[in-house]
Amino acid sequence: MRKIFAFLMVTMDGYGPERTSLLGSSALTASLVRLGLLDELRIMVNPVALGAGRPVLQGGGLSRHRLLRTRVFDSGNVLLCYQRQSVQA
Repeated sequence: MRKIFAFLMVTMDGYGPERTSLLGSSALTASLVRLGLLDELRIMVNPVALGAGRPVLQGGGLSRHRLLRTRVFDSGNVLLCYQRQSVQA
């Protein structure tokens, strides 16, 4: 995880944070949320009942983010877009 985090920081430094995306890895995403490094967070919810699993942002929380918009797809998936409260739209 440290190598991934280091790579992401180098990428953000080289390309700029506004041009950096992260797909997957709920643990890394939760860490970045806790550190206040994500201005926008997009979560795709797939309505499948599995009965068990890990929380999307295990220990990360979205207390500093507000729901910006949602989009419902024909498949039943829902896209939730959150923005950090200190960031202006």
